[in-house]
Amino acid sequence: GTNGTNCTVCTACGSGYYKDAAVAEGCKACPANTYYGGTGAEAVSECVACPDGSTTRGLSGQTSVEACACDAVLYRVVSGGGADVVSCVTCPTGAECQDEGSGKTCGLGSVNLTCGLTPLVGNWSRVHESTYTLGSCPSGYSLVNTLSGTSVDAGNSLYRHDAQQCVKCLDESQYIIRSNVDTCLKCPRGLKCTGDAALDPVVVGSEWVEEEVAGVGMIYRLLSCPSHYSVSLGSEADGSLQECVACGKGQECFGTNGTNC
Repeated sequence: GTNGTNCTVCTACGSGYYKDAAVAEGCKACPANTYYGGTGAEAVSECVACPDGSTTRGLSGQTSVEACACDAVLYRVVSGGGADVVSCVTCPTGAECQDEGSGKTCGLGSVNLTCGLTPLVGNWSRVHESTYTLGSCPSGYSLVNTLSGTSVDAGNSLYRHDAQQCVKCLDESQYIIRSNVDTCLKCPRGLKCTGDAALDPVVVGSEWVEEEVAGVGMIYRLLSCPSHYSVSLGSEADGSLQECVACGKGQECFGTNGTNC
């Protein structure tokens, strides 16, 4: 008893505590990085370890897996299947944040999906508390979710959760027509590129159209050039050598779509 009051009934150790011997001592707190949601635990082994990659941040006597916080570079996922299972998952490349002073963190672990005050690039979503999927990227970015830097459906064997990111195309040397399908393409010689789908021919009056090329994606194809220019398509599949070439000394090219001066 304490303070002159005798204990008349022994009760079970509360949640987060255990007692492993019949001695005149109180119950012990489950160690840091563990938890126990029941009552009457008789051994420290009944305290459940936090999921890999998470801690209770130094606190003992915890009663729920909710007390286990994922490390800064991971984010929390709950999978079903009868009983909810909590795990800490690697942050995709496109959701990593570099915080001054605190190192690398995961924007998917924040309430508003931000790096500090800056929203993550792209549309990230998930069903309930499953893993996040990058659904789309803004204009001027290429959606990547494979190790080779391409985009595939989530069910494809090449899909990699950790590789997901929106890759920004280089402003002056690349372009992209379909942000969620294609990779950033090299800017053709005959265009002035801004890293997105903007079409700005070097030679005014030249005609360009969109054309899908197997193994490359959607490119701009040079169809014709104005008078006194010849069409030069080059040999690259990505069309990066296409341009309207001015006829040289002693040459001319009338009409449009000329191939030789």
